[in-house]
Amino acid sequence: MKTRIALFILITTFLMAFTNSFPIQKYHIGDTAPSFVTSDVKGNEFNLYKELENSKVVLIFYRGVWCPYCNQHVQELTKNIDEIQDAGGKVVLVTPDQPSFVKDMQKNSSEKITFISDNDHKIMDLYDVTFELNEMTSAKWNKQRENVKKTTGKEDYLLPIPATFVIGKDRVINWVHFVSDYKERSDINDIIKNLK
Repeated sequence: MKTRIALFILITTFLMAFTNSFPIQKYHIGDTAPSFVTSDVKGNEFNLYKELENSKVVLIFYRGVWCPYCNQHVQELTKNIDEIQDAGGKVVLVTPDQPSFVKDMQKNSSEKITFISDNDHKIMDLYDVTFELNEMTSAKWNKQRENVKKTTGKEDYLLPIPATFVIGKDRVINWVHFVSDYKERSDINDIIKNLK
């Protein structure tokens, strides 16, 4: 009996630790998207609500330039940027990387995509996508932590869930992709379909 209780406590503790490692989705379809004002990596002011006066916004959080899944997703967005814009969308990418690293990524993608360095995690926290990279959130966490330290310049090891929010001109979230598995990214066809 004591063995069963000890095993139950061990399993419960493990599950609670794992469950608490990733944020729970806060914003859903139909919610009003929270606004923010910041600068993009070119130094231009970006005000979400002002941007929404002109177009819908596809707000995407990505982990960093060191992440091959992020790079692949950015390339897919670049390849389909005209179709996304034709559907009325403006793509905005947010990452915790320092501006110098973000500028490098921007050089290899479309000029029509807005890149934002969220090195202080204000936008990530606002959208509740922030998590700490640790042994509970990644099997390769030791190597990834070195990459995060290099590109963010920090040792807090905070990253975003690679979430996507399609936000309408009325400031309402029309579609969300929120999956903690960093290998799963929003599908371009789903983005375009939910912009129309």
